[in-house]
Amino acid sequence: MNRPVSSRETHGASASSVDPSLVGAGLAGAGVESAGVVAPELEELRCAIDGLDVGTRLMLQPLFQRVSESVNRRRKILQMVQESIGQLRLDMKYLVFDLEATRRERDDLEVQVGKMMGEEGFEGDIGGGESGNGDMGGEDSVG
Repeated sequence: MNRPVSSRETHGASASSVDPSLVGAGLAGAGVESAGVVAPELEELRCAIDGLDVGTRLMLQPLFQRVSESVNRRRKILQMVQESIGQLRLDMKYLVFDLEATRRERDDLEVQVGKMMGEEGFEGDIGGGESGNGDMGGEDSVG
């Protein structure tokens, strides 16, 4: 009754093209569709398992279910990591912008204080300037 599944059938198979006689005992409802897109390799494996004899199929179904759940879980984790990296990059851009603006403000205020005090060499005395202790790594260390 069970026939081997050809490679042509497995590559083009979808949930709707699974042999109806295998749906009850097969993997057609194994949950791999719940994540949306099914990896072609998992679809091929599911069709190959569905084409096996009942004893072997029953032995492989729980293993396939675990593998497909693991693949879906890893896909979700990868997506979360990619989103987090994107947010981190954006946060870094904001921080670099804020740091540069703060440095410009500091330099402007040093010039203003120097003019108010009437001293030309006053710039390096507040906040350390570019060569003092107040510099947190310089512009070259960011970005």
